[in-house]
Amino acid sequence: NLNKRKNKNSNIIKENENLKAELNKTRENLELKEKELKDFVSKYGGALSHFGNVDNQIKEKGRVALFKSHKEGVKDGEQLRDFVYVKDVVDAIFFLMQKQPKSDIYNIGAGQARSFYDLVKNIFVALDKDVAVDFIPMPMDIRDKYQYYTCANIDKLKAVGYTKPFSSIEEGVKDYVLNYLKEHKYF
Repeated sequence: NLNKRKNKNSNIIKENENLKAELNKTRENLELKEKELKDFVSKYGGALSHFGNVDNQIKEKGRVALFKSHKEGVKDGEQLRDFVYVKDVVDAIFFLMQKQPKSDIYNIGAGQARSFYDLVKNIFVALDKDVAVDFIPMPMDIRDKYQYYTCANIDKLKAVGYTKPFSSIEEGVKDYVLNYLKEHKYF
């Protein structure tokens, strides 16, 4: 009886160690995926966004600094990102949770690349301020690695039935600035 319990406890300990190793591997994979997501899609709204930096610049200086372009054919401030309003991300995740399609990776983004200048301009407009942008040199350590274009391919998300349109920068920025940022409410 004692040997059976020892074997059972030993098996439980081994299983627990295996589960811990699997959990650590999953955590590492999720951290990599999170890094890839941060590099791929730019979220705005809530507490996670370009707004914190831009809002502080506007409050402190009345101006915003954007990187100059160091790529031929791309104007200053015209680097493109798939900016997605955090409310839209939540809606898409909620849809996936309810629909429960096959396990896969589903890109969530507006599916349209827009410029940093567009984002900043719309923040100024929503704040009812004149647009004031300074273009500053891009740091040398990121210049060669900088992505001038990112846009989420959301075909797979649409293929599983997601039909709700994503907010345009104009709609999302206006909603966030007027209903949250100005009121110091964060969701």
